[in-house]
Amino acid sequence: MLIVKQEVKIAVVGHVDSGKSTTVGVLISDKLDDGNGKARETILKHKHEKESGRSSSISINHKIINNNAITFIDLCGHEKYLKSTVLGLTNSFSDYSMLVIGANRGITDITKQHLILSLSLKVPIFTILTKVDLCSDHVYNQIYSKYTKLLKETGFKGYFVNNEQRLKNAINFLTDTKNKKIPIFNISNKTGEGLELMKQF
Repeated sequence: MLIVKQEVKIAVVGHVDSGKSTTVGVLISDKLDDGNGKARETILKHKHEKESGRSSSISINHKIINNNAITFIDLCGHEKYLKSTVLGLTNSFSDYSMLVIGANRGITDITKQHLILSLSLKVPIFTILTKVDLCSDHVYNQIYSKYTKLLKETGFKGYFVNNEQRLKNAINFLTDTKNKKIPIFNISNKTGEGLELMKQF
């Protein structure tokens, strides 16, 4: 019988089409996406969600690592489902909030709303920039700069994680209640870029 020693709950927030469900699917299954939404099919619950690729309900998925449960609470990214997202974030008592930003889409009003909502609820945040394989360096740099500027406006600072030492620092940030730095990871669910650091985190 499996005895779970600890559960960590992670609310997954961000704009529609940013890659939230795909990221959770890849982390749960340890299998890369095919670029056509194969990974998200493992976690979307309803037929219309699988057909559209958009979550309209809250889905909960678990992964067991060394007898510790990681629970991903995948919330809706479309504006018309904002009430469901607010309900999910407030009622789930999440330990962390994973803000997902599609590098091919950028920072939207929903991105800002989900960031501010998480900060208001005092849920520690880390950020995933997905689909980095789909945009040029120029576009990526614009999005990254815009996001770090948004963080400064809210009193926080972005902290890019791209090596083992920065990974250790980022882990310490999340356990420090006075911390004002938000870890940022680059990943591609299709090529696997950045996923190893993300999984260690």
